[in-house]
Amino acid sequence: TSVLDLGQAVKEFRKQQGITQEELAAFANLSRKSVIELEKGKETIQFNVVVKILKVIDLTLWVEGI
Repeated sequence: TSVLDLGQAVKEFRKQQGITQEELAAFANLSRKSVIELEKGKETIQFNVVVKILKVIDLTLWVEGI
């Protein structure tokens, strides 16, 4: 799974739940910019940002090769 795939999954979930980017950012104690970067698949997004967002939406991330 790429960062773009993950970002698309987050965006899809967020929209299904009727949550705005601003709301998701607030729930995760992040900036809206961080949510946008993840949803757009920005490769340089920090891992802790991904973890915070996934915790809020209760998604699990499987990391292969570790």
